[in-house]
Amino acid sequence: MCDECGDTFLQWSGVCPSCKALNTMKEVRVETEQAARGSGGGAGVRAAAGAMRSGPAEQNLGGGGGPGDVRRGRGWVDSTEQPESVTALASGRTGGPSRAVIPGEDGQELGRVLGGGLVPGVCVLIGGDPGVGKSTILMQMADRMAGMEDAAPLPQGPVLYVSGEESKQQIVQRATRMGVEHGSNILLMCASEITTVLDRMQELQPRCVVLDSIQTVYLADASGAQGSTTQVRECTRALSMLAKNIGSAVFIVGHVTKSGEIAGPRVLEHMVDTVVYLEGERGAPVRLLRAVKNRFGATHELAVFEMEGLGLKPVPNPSELFLKDRELTEGNGSTVTVVVGASSRPILVEVQALSTPVAEGGGGSRSFGYGIDSRRLMLVTQVLAKHAGVRTWARDILANVVGGIDLRGEPAADLAVAVSIVSSTFNKPVPLDIACIGELGLSGELRAVPSLSQRILELSKLGIRRAVVPLAGFSPGTDTHGVEVVPCKNIRAALRAVFPASGAGRDGDD
Repeated sequence: MCDECGDTFLQWSGVCPSCKALNTMKEVRVETEQAARGSGGGAGVRAAAGAMRSGPAEQNLGGGGGPGDVRRGRGWVDSTEQPESVTALASGRTGGPSRAVIPGEDGQELGRVLGGGLVPGVCVLIGGDPGVGKSTILMQMADRMAGMEDAAPLPQGPVLYVSGEESKQQIVQRATRMGVEHGSNILLMCASEITTVLDRMQELQPRCVVLDSIQTVYLADASGAQGSTTQVRECTRALSMLAKNIGSAVFIVGHVTKSGEIAGPRVLEHMVDTVVYLEGERGAPVRLLRAVKNRFGATHELAVFEMEGLGLKPVPNPSELFLKDRELTEGNGSTVTVVVGASSRPILVEVQALSTPVAEGGGGSRSFGYGIDSRRLMLVTQVLAKHAGVRTWARDILANVVGGIDLRGEPAADLAVAVSIVSSTFNKPVPLDIACIGELGLSGELRAVPSLSQRILELSKLGIRRAVVPLAGFSPGTDTHGVEVVPCKNIRAALRAVFPASGAGRDGDD
């Protein structure tokens, strides 16, 4: 079985035929039909159906009972086993809210990443490095949810906090340190058997459930040990199906591997509705919450927090936070400002580069990026060599994003990285009042980026007076909010706009 995609094969292979992942195939024991009758595939469905049959609501999901069983959710859609048209279902709406808005400033930041609030039955998977603050942000969210007088359209029950890693005393100590205000409506539960959790969910009808973590619970009817591929898959399926039946919002904590991905099969991310990552440099107070999958909202939203003694505090102006030390590089730095994120709130960050000659006898040139995709960094260096005459092949290049921001999914930072490399190569500092935005093509052209007007507006708020942007996608009638916009067709024109009096970018220059 492949740990990445969950597909099964009759023989081992170094490369998964389905997802092409390397060294992810593991041998699993196939039980006989009689022994596997209560395990493996479908165990999660049976566990969820069993909890629903034993609960007060007498609800059921398909597969758990005989013919005629009805599945009735708590949302505005009353569903049955028979197919129904979208128009007929939509006409049954009650007119109430479709999402539960999480109160508080921190709740609003979290809700923005989740698409504006919590949809009934939503299943959210949150990942992050150990100690980054996953349990902290979920305790804050639980406190906010517990204090809501009306949790509609979610159920009106309490918040159920389930831990398979910590004792109740440890959780209480954290809650006390954080100053939790609505602890009377937060029920703590320490359990490892998922059916126990399902029974309590059906009994309490909670508005929100937090499970910390999915790798620490198991289903007795499923094969494998805790945290195995089968156990993680079936436990998640059971939680998700019951949540959609009773309408509770479920948050699941997932451990991450050394590569930063959520541990377990890739199918785990397909089973949940939303996948978010909490990121942050070790020792730094800044935490970034980003969505990589969201069935009910955009995936380019980003929330910024600062870790304090009482928990995670939302940052009202992230751009100001990330640019507060830019004066330190004035006159001698290769720091370039770029606006990242096509979300409802773009953020200004700084990109730095260090370009040094390759040492004699040291082999070929090397390029390293921190917060920058290594493949995009190679693309930028090759484009500079081919179309700008910069001998990047004879330089060792380091690129860094200040503040720990991850730009690996942001092509609009290509131009800023290129300008920073040229600045360091030719010892020409970049003016602090200029920003560079644009994606580089292999022919040296500057390609359009989304939400350019929003990015320019954010520049004007922080005192940036000039912006080098792609000519493609820029309309002369666009409101520039007082920013001098210099549209450029290609990388050569952009370098001339930033370094008008230097020889940067001419053929033969080193």
